Amino acid sequence: SDLALSKVWAVAYFERPGFPWSLLRGIAMIVVVGLGLIVTAFLSGLAAGVGHVITGASGHVAAVAASLLVNIGVFWLAFRLATARQVTWRNHFPGALASAVIWQILLLAGSYIVGHQLAHAKSLYGAFGIVLGLLAWLYLQAQATLYAVEANTVRAHKLWPRSLGPPLTAADRQAYALYASAARRHADEHIKVDI
Repeated sequence: SDLALSKVWAVAYFERPGFPWSLLRGIAMIVVVGLGLIVTAFLSGLAAGVGHVITGASGHVAAVAASLLVNIGVFWLAFRLATARQVTWRNHFPGALASAVIWQILLLAGSYIVGHQLAHAKSLYGAFGIVLGLLAWLYLQAQATLYAVEANTVRAHKLWPRSLGPPLTAADRQAYALYASAARRHADEHIKVDI
């Protein structure tokens, strides 16, 4: 949500959207992501051959490519809606691309498992398998999306290479300065970090 992305991008508290705008952006993000992911899940189901709606390799490739393009747009728009104004569209694109590729891989794998592996299971075991598989799938996607956003932040702020301990690198010092500046509650508040 917007809280997680604002924290990852080290957006200061006073620059984050307030109550009514945060709520409206959250609702818009749910609508956009929900509709977009329904479309991409449908296209991935077609690509995996569920129901044998599309035949041939060219149909599978076209459905995967269309689904991937929609995924990129959905994640890009969702990331933009979930962060403050100073994080630009350009900054969000690599994370949206990585998230869309991971989402597409997970959709294809999930479609294959449900269509080919769980279809032959007994009804009770198949229902449990689908529920547990869906929970694991959602967890993997959430983790992968957050890792993509964090990698995107590291790239945008040039926070690499980092050390595992003393001595600190320049990227370590910059990261600590970003963490401290994110705690600002007012525009007139100035935080100095001396490491």
